[in-house]
Amino acid sequence: YIAEVKIDGLGIALTYENGKLVRGVTRGDGTFGEDVTANVRAIRAIPLLLSHAPNETIEVRGEIYLPHQQFDELNKEIGLLNEEIAQKNRARKKKGQSEVALKTLAVNPRNAAAGTMRQKDASVVEGRGLRAGMYQIVSVSERGALERGLDQLEQLKEWALPVERHWEPCDEIAAVIEFCRKWAERRASLGFDIDGVVVKVRDGEHRRRLGATAKFPHWAIAFKFPAEQVTTQLKEISVQVGRTGAVTPYAMLDPVFLAGSTISRATLHNAEEVARKDIRAGDWVLVEKGGDVIPKVVKSIISRRLKGSLAPQPFTMPTECPECGTLLVRAEGEVVWRCANVVCPAKVRRSLVHFASRKAMNIEGLGEKAVDGLVSERLVATAADLYKLDLSTLETVKWFSPPKDPRKDRSARAEKLLSEIDRSKRNELPRI
Repeated sequence: YIAEVKIDGLGIALTYENGKLVRGVTRGDGTFGEDVTANVRAIRAIPLLLSHAPNETIEVRGEIYLPHQQFDELNKEIGLLNEEIAQKNRARKKKGQSEVALKTLAVNPRNAAAGTMRQKDASVVEGRGLRAGMYQIVSVSERGALERGLDQLEQLKEWALPVERHWEPCDEIAAVIEFCRKWAERRASLGFDIDGVVVKVRDGEHRRRLGATAKFPHWAIAFKFPAEQVTTQLKEISVQVGRTGAVTPYAMLDPVFLAGSTISRATLHNAEEVARKDIRAGDWVLVEKGGDVIPKVVKSIISRRLKGSLAPQPFTMPTECPECGTLLVRAEGEVVWRCANVVCPAKVRRSLVHFASRKAMNIEGLGEKAVDGLVSERLVATAADLYKLDLSTLETVKWFSPPKDPRKDRSARAEKLLSEIDRSKRNELPRI
């Protein structure tokens, strides 16, 4: 086997033609990514010309990341900038002028790297100190030595591409297990974030026999480190309505920093799960991020629960939809309660957000705030209504008139959204 530390960054695919960098694309949703070639060229760690490269087209994949030191320096710069803005705002306030919003601190290195790669000014990218680690040669026009397992990382280094140096060949599974254990303990010493270990079958013939799907090789697997857990207090249990009408409970938490971001709410899945775990409003709870992404309540800490008359009461599922007041129903054999009202505002909003999401119709600019504005103004009730919108109608929606910058053309957002909606008419069948 080959075992490598798994960099927690932004996935990137680089294409070289005759040794020259011609394209850099983010991983996106696994099928469609964003062309960030100009910004890739600004990262010093990525060569524009490969050393000893064959005269053919090569695609390699890796991760772009921000080391801890550069991340700290970035937030220090933002802090200094905010001090200047705050000082100017005091002067603006005295003159009766509107204040300028403070800049938001970066919450974690992965988000900072992703945000940096979306910058329109490549000079900003150049100054951030991004690094890269390449780990796979995806395609090359000639078959041969590149498929011999161990040669991939060595070949990447020979071409002068950056390769993360903490990888080891392992002759047996016990060595793989030891590698995983070692880096679970030492991950904080690296100077950048990792979220696991990637284990690959070393032999090229075995790789061919194991094969791959369109997206994933069967000869490689990721071992993810155990999720980080924190303790906080559960203030309230509320319910939310999903796009299918499913009404599910969620926890309102005392804000706590977890795995790179501050969270104040977490999923509780369903009423039966809440009862099974005996989770109550007022409890101290253990929280983690499922897959390092979605916050969830693991359990209540019963030993810290108040006793007697001060003890919190068990959660009771409401009988009516919190949005439209329709009685909730539950099909036989199911655990989920649903709102049966087909025009429930919450269902409409969630459906539209899903319809416009990256994995569905991919309508950029139609996020939760835009959908809320359209539904609140009763301009849209179904996805079909999106295709009846025009500029004069959209300009009546308050969300499209930026309050912080009155100099902006108020129709710019509306025009961009209409353009995205029009483009979505030409989506391929799987998205539809």
